[in-house]
Amino acid sequence: MFDAPPQQPQSVGDLIGRAFRIYRSHWKAFMYALMWPIIIGTIGKVLLQWGVLQFKTPPGIGMLALSVVATSAGFLVSLLAAWFVVLRLLAFVRMVDGFAGDFKEAYAAVGKRKWGVIAVSVVGYVITVVMAFAWTAEIVLAALLWKASPAASVAGIILGILGMVVSVLLVSQVWCVVFAVLACETRSLGSVIGRGTVLVLRDPLRSMGFSLLIFFTLWLLNSPLTLPIVLLNMFELARAHTTDATAVPFYCLVITLVWESMITMIVWPVSAIAYGLFYYDLRMRQEGLDLDQGLTLLTASKATI
Repeated sequence: MFDAPPQQPQSVGDLIGRAFRIYRSHWKAFMYALMWPIIIGTIGKVLLQWGVLQFKTPPGIGMLALSVVATSAGFLVSLLAAWFVVLRLLAFVRMVDGFAGDFKEAYAAVGKRKWGVIAVSVVGYVITVVMAFAWTAEIVLAALLWKASPAASVAGIILGILGMVVSVLLVSQVWCVVFAVLACETRSLGSVIGRGTVLVLRDPLRSMGFSLLIFFTLWLLNSPLTLPIVLLNMFELARAHTTDATAVPFYCLVITLVWESMITMIVWPVSAIAYGLFYYDLRMRQEGLDLDQGLTLLTASKATI
């Protein structure tokens, strides 16, 4: 379905550009695979949002119970839908990197790692929270030194902010590559995490550069796409003469969630493909993966003769 992955190292810009070209050439396939999970996830988010809003009004016991049920059901539905979206995106990553010939084959292979996807997500979330807490604590402690030593306090705060930014970039990059390893290789959970970490840390500057470039590229793509929703919400707030973002009508929240889901069907696939290509590029630079793949294809072609 997809062209063979690049057989020579690419720049980070070339990898991201290739991701956009792949999406543009096969957008119907991405829409077909992601449409229903994203629609179901959007319904779950609307239900969750409705349930949360009901807590703002003084309800009776019956409405309170309904709010709790709606919030819980919406959260679970949206979470389950996101799980299926990630599984399907990882199937596309496996195809883009040349480890599967079609979506059915790729999805079957990724489906065997479905619990691994949950485990990797949970571990990544926990590491991010712990890391954010540690750097926040460092910033707070540095601020408390202001009276004793303003210079040391400022230096500590700057160090904490820079440390948090660099840590977030590295952890996000590592975990995106970890997901690509999960999609393309058969390994235990610990080995998957270690493998992704090693691949990134062997080339940290290039990895951080890729992370920054893909972030700003997707931000530039996302900003104009979200502008209509921003304008709609601003219009409703101006009409209500308030700056309270929670005061927008419920229909605005629904339209916002639907619109964001449509954007998701563009941004998430491009991001997944880009990180899949980056993972392949890392292996090609560090392990000569292109040579291994070429030998595999040559052996397979001789076997059919």
